[in-house]
Amino acid sequence: MPSHGAALRATSPEDSVSTRTTPDLSIADAAAQMGVDYKTIRRWVSSGRLAAYRYGPRLVRIRQADLDALGKPLGPGGR
Repeated sequence: MPSHGAALRATSPEDSVSTRTTPDLSIADAAAQMGVDYKTIRRWVSSGRLAAYRYGPRLVRIRQADLDALGKPLGPGGR
């Protein structure tokens, strides 16, 4: 049986929280910002639609830029 963390990307030293100026969001915060349930955020992470980063055995964070990218328009004629 696959683990729930299998879809999460590994972090590297250059991904450390202290090197970025914008704070990462919890799954609950990301869900509130997008107006969806936290289970939807988890589903998006599992499917690869949204990147998430694990910083410990239970701590999962989502970057604001990755969340913002979900809401970008497709362009002319895009649905």
